[in-house]
Amino acid sequence: MTTLAQDNARDFELGDVNELPVIAADIIYEGAAVGDNGAGYMRPLVAGDQFRGFAESKADNSAGSAGDKNVRLKTKGKVKLTISGVAITDVGKPVYASDDNTFTLTRGSSSLVGKVYRYVTTNTAIVEFNTEKAVEPYVVEVDCETDSASVELIPAHQNPDGLIIIAAFGVVTEQFGGGTEDQGVVTISDESDNAICTLTASDGGADAVNDVIEGFFLHEAATGDAGKVVAAGEYVDCACTQNTSGTSAAGKMTVHLIVKPLI
Repeated sequence: MTTLAQDNARDFELGDVNELPVIAADIIYEGAAVGDNGAGYMRPLVAGDQFRGFAESKADNSAGSAGDKNVRLKTKGKVKLTISGVAITDVGKPVYASDDNTFTLTRGSSSLVGKVYRYVTTNTAIVEFNTEKAVEPYVVEVDCETDSASVELIPAHQNPDGLIIIAAFGVVTEQFGGGTEDQGVVTISDESDNAICTLTASDGGADAVNDVIEGFFLHEAATGDAGKVVAAGEYVDCACTQNTSGTSAAGKMTVHLIVKPLI
């Protein structure tokens, strides 16, 4: 143990700025949304990257090896962005990026950037961002009549140490079609295709808007029951594994996860 016996001036950094290394043979332009390539190097954001901030100035590493140049990043603040279809009612909604200059309110495989802070005008809004808090909301809406592709709920980069699922449930946002129709079923799984739970709507149109569709609740488990654990480095996704069908087929739900890291 080494304790101080005299003053030791520290080098402190001020402001919401960071400088991080750029991948080989690439250029990051001023104003670009910047993503982490998964190996610690920055690049013009690619859908699914962890968002690291907006480039304050151009970083040209087109002739360099990985790490030869750094990009100066604004990591926290508010920025005016073009967001297709943004409306005055979207304040507070999450904003995603599908590349370094395309922003949307639709998650898909895109990367979380921030949230709508203020509507400005058609297709334009002020977005509040903070890379230290760029955590996915762990909720997506699934249209059980038409959707079938998997949608990521928790990206792998947000699960470095493993997770335990505290709760997984659905909330009806469009009443399900009734009668003799097949009802929508959504399956939540980890990257290894281990099913965490299924969310099954009631038959006969019994589920009204805002009704809860139960999946898994840890507090209902008994001593000795296996917990729903997701291995470190794995993502969690969901998919509609049985679509609604028949006359007047309908039904949507938001899928919610509440999780805690294992360590």
